[in-house]
Amino acid sequence: MTNELTKQDGGAVDRYNDETMLNTLRETVCKGATIPQFRMFIEVCKGTGLNPFLKEIWFVPGVGVMAGRDGYLRVANESPQFDGMETRVERDAKNVPIKATCSVWRKDRSHPITCEAYYNEYKRSGGVWDKYPSAMVSKVAEVLALKRSFSINGVVTEEEIGEQEPTRAEKVQAAKEVGAAKLATMQGEVHQAEFVEQPEMAEAPAKISFKALESFKDIKTELKKMGAEARYYGILKTFGAEKSNQLNEINARDAYKALAAELKAIRLIVADREETDRLYASLVETHGADAVDALIGRERHSEWADVPVAERDELLGKIRGELR
Repeated sequence: MTNELTKQDGGAVDRYNDETMLNTLRETVCKGATIPQFRMFIEVCKGTGLNPFLKEIWFVPGVGVMAGRDGYLRVANESPQFDGMETRVERDAKNVPIKATCSVWRKDRSHPITCEAYYNEYKRSGGVWDKYPSAMVSKVAEVLALKRSFSINGVVTEEEIGEQEPTRAEKVQAAKEVGAAKLATMQGEVHQAEFVEQPEMAEAPAKISFKALESFKDIKTELKKMGAEARYYGILKTFGAEKSNQLNEINARDAYKALAAELKAIRLIVADREETDRLYASLVETHGADAVDALIGRERHSEWADVPVAERDELLGKIRGELR
């Protein structure tokens, strides 16, 4: 993102190419940031034009990149398109703020950008919110309107989050981030140009379930009945297992599919064999064993003299092992 301030402040980007300046930022307004967070912080500074050396923008562990309402006002005031702003506060009968409304005018737009901030949505207990409720809710409305008017993104303000005490989870997260940054500094990684993310360790696949084991057992039993138990162990071996309980949830699926396909093929073979046996018995009964043996051996026999060659070949094909 490029806004009007970035265009005007010619030296704003150059300061981020100076290693001394970067080291100063790491030790001051961006202290406690990890390497990726520091890089993000620099990009937000460049994009918004806010100057971290003037404390217009800073980093807070556990929160992120922050700025103040005054920083947004500087962006607006230095823009040639800024044409003024107006903030109004609506109060109840007890003079307690209900909401604040801020309108920002730009010269290149015909209508103002208006944002509202309701007091009950942003108020915090204690501190400046109790002392100056109208001023605080006004600042929230102004921040929202200025953000929208000048495309200021990637930043939150004190006015938006208030001075609320961080939760325990936020404190723990902040401590982790500070610890990670200190460790990176000790290892000399903060001054390196590259950041290498460590790959996450993949979890070992879970073992095959008892129900799945039973399915493998059923296939093994049926293959054994058909005299094909060796095929069961042969397929398991292709998946790096001697037994089914050595498979895991990942390779068990593929192993089961392979075994199921093999079982289906062998069932067809067995069915064809049974059909062949029935055919052989029928031919023996009709033509005699000598005639059938002659047919299988492709020998001449009076029984087949008047049978066309194509028909004899079809019978032979059904009986011989080429169909089974």
